[in-house]
Amino acid sequence: MESYTQYWNPTIETMPKDELKHLQLKKLISQVEYVYKNSKFYHQLYSQAGITPEDIKSFEDYQKRIPIIQKDDIRRDVTTESPFGGVNCVDPGKLMIWVSTGTSGIPTFGGRTREDLIIHIENLSRSFWATGFRPGTKVIQQFGNWHWSPQNLVIACTRMGVKQVLVIGASIGPFARRAALLAKYFKPDFLVLPATFTQLMIQEAVNMGDEPTELFSGIKKILISAEVLTPLNRQRLKERAFPNAEVHFYAGGGESQVWPVDSCYPECNGGHLWEDFVFSELIDPETRELIPGAERGEQVTTNIATKGTPYIRFDMEDLVDMYYDPCVCGRTHPRVTIIERADWQIKVAGKTVVPFDVRMVFEEFPETEEAIFKIQKYADKMDKLKIVAEFDRKKTKDRKELKQRLQQRIKDKLGVDSEIEWGQVVMPSMDKVTHKIVRIEDLTKQQ
Repeated sequence: MESYTQYWNPTIETMPKDELKHLQLKKLISQVEYVYKNSKFYHQLYSQAGITPEDIKSFEDYQKRIPIIQKDDIRRDVTTESPFGGVNCVDPGKLMIWVSTGTSGIPTFGGRTREDLIIHIENLSRSFWATGFRPGTKVIQQFGNWHWSPQNLVIACTRMGVKQVLVIGASIGPFARRAALLAKYFKPDFLVLPATFTQLMIQEAVNMGDEPTELFSGIKKILISAEVLTPLNRQRLKERAFPNAEVHFYAGGGESQVWPVDSCYPECNGGHLWEDFVFSELIDPETRELIPGAERGEQVTTNIATKGTPYIRFDMEDLVDMYYDPCVCGRTHPRVTIIERADWQIKVAGKTVVPFDVRMVFEEFPETEEAIFKIQKYADKMDKLKIVAEFDRKKTKDRKELKQRLQQRIKDKLGVDSEIEWGQVVMPSMDKVTHKIVRIEDLTKQQ
């Protein structure tokens, strides 16, 4: 069997840290000058702040002078004449257009030049190679063409010599059945699927009369996107359908060029963030202040290589963990794990709680293991956690006693009091979810 190198791009992936930071700073300074000269949005933003490219000579200058932006800053300038909100540095007619998922509001538009596309494919190639993609690997991937990543992953897989079986379409039943059939007859090595689609595919296998753990026994790795995986999610995926597979999570943002896959080794935390393409920082979600060397915070990224619609000091609105220690794989780039949407954090009795925390509690109990719930945000600062949830009636003997157990576990694990109301949780059915499930009902906006 032919031997392949451990790294897709060994020179960059294992570059000494000081050399990598020098390269990163050089690109960062050049990018500030580029967007100042070519983007209406950034030129106006920096001029109003009294900034010129000559002011930026170090990371410290950059972090002190360059404003952090959010999607709403860009959305304010979006018109039919300027759909990119002035962020674009290239004529729109020369760009390949993509649209964001719209998790945090109205979707934003972006565009890539041919060179940007090459950069992004390189980004994905490194990450998926680190996860184990190799020439001859058979892969089924599903993600609708509405999203910006599938086509790029197709090209990256072709570049790596991967044998692909594609399931392109919406995350609905008929396509899930197609994926199950392809897995049955083509015996793929890897699956690359959104979380809800994976559950649909497992159910379709059952509907076809197959035992999922047998049908999918040949799967070596499954890469799940969209819904962040809890430890119990990973365990149950293995128990119910993929007994011999490593379960990975991957996600990111088209704006950020951050699309990490966890992980290169089981003992690694997170997926690698390629610092020759992005400069990443963490800020405190409340104070909005920079947290140097932080391990958890709200992620702010800068495209230092993208030329079409660069996002400069862009708040991803994701709460992440960052790992800066040397990775056992030998790669020198830091690693990142996405925890939750930062704007899904809520304050309860002085503590910060996110839906991910509540999911892990609900999944501990057989009666609520599907974690069908929504948190009701009734004030900016709440004295107790208010949750509307559903339970499995077949497994529940006493709903009152179940509520008491859940509330006590939330108190023990999260340190806050809670009030649980049993009721129907208005969520889109699984066969209509194309991306993330929103688990916060913000009553303050309704008021």
